[in-house]
Amino acid sequence: MKLLKYISGAFVASMLFTSCTDLDETLYDQVGSQNYYNTKKNVIAATFRPFEHAFWSIQSRHVLNELTADQLITPTRDGWWDDGGKWRRLHYHTWNVDDGGDAQTEWNGCYQGIMQCNVVIEDLDKLSPDQFGFSQDEFNNLKAQCRALRAWFYIRLLDAFRHVPLAVSFNDISKNSEGQVEPKVIFDFIESELKESIELLAQKGSLGGNGTMQGQWTKAGAAALLVRLYLNAEVYIGEEHYNDCATYAQKILDGEYGPYQIAETWDAPFDWNNELCDEVIFAFPGSQGYS
Repeated sequence: MKLLKYISGAFVASMLFTSCTDLDETLYDQVGSQNYYNTKKNVIAATFRPFEHAFWSIQSRHVLNELTADQLITPTRDGWWDDGGKWRRLHYHTWNVDDGGDAQTEWNGCYQGIMQCNVVIEDLDKLSPDQFGFSQDEFNNLKAQCRALRAWFYIRLLDAFRHVPLAVSFNDISKNSEGQVEPKVIFDFIESELKESIELLAQKGSLGGNGTMQGQWTKAGAAALLVRLYLNAEVYIGEEHYNDCATYAQKILDGEYGPYQIAETWDAPFDWNNELCDEVIFAFPGSQGYS
């Protein structure tokens, strides 16, 4: 009996040690990243996943930009919506460390989006367009989508915080800065990414809204981001880039990046059917009744 107990105990111990050395698992409730890219739809879905996050992230930007300016106020309603005076302090520029939630959300939201873009960009660099039935131009456009979106996140960070870290890789963190970099580094990165993306992105072909390109970056969309970057360059990095700003703005007006035009009424870009408005260069798609 003692021998049998000893053998049984040794067998159990052996099984425990053996099983603990193989930590691979079979996933049944989710798709592992190494097995995700199987179809053309998989590639498209992965490319535009960061756009969903980007749409969500706008809320903090809206609070910080609009409620601290003259466009909007958030009034109290018989004691409701006071929230300890938070909205009043934003309006009067007297906010304090206790009101930092939206600033923290803006920082976190942008870097989460940047890392989501980095994942997709690095994933697509490992794939072949032929494998999924893409032309090279179509595949280049998909990668440029995430590069332009990443630049959009960095413009927000540069505008809100100015001194921020530069993260360009998800898989190799040695490529990222260890801390904050000079604003000129971020500025130059954004500028380079957008100039390269303009050459790779698709172009709107006719009037009548953005059509199937709604919610995607186009040549004009990337050019519009450059206009924003150059317009604020003197504040961001102490350099004037007004001539560059005017150059790219004029290219958009001249239709070099596709046909656009000012709407007949001021509210057309904000109306319920603004997907048909040719004044809208880029917009996140939404539906009536949904946030």
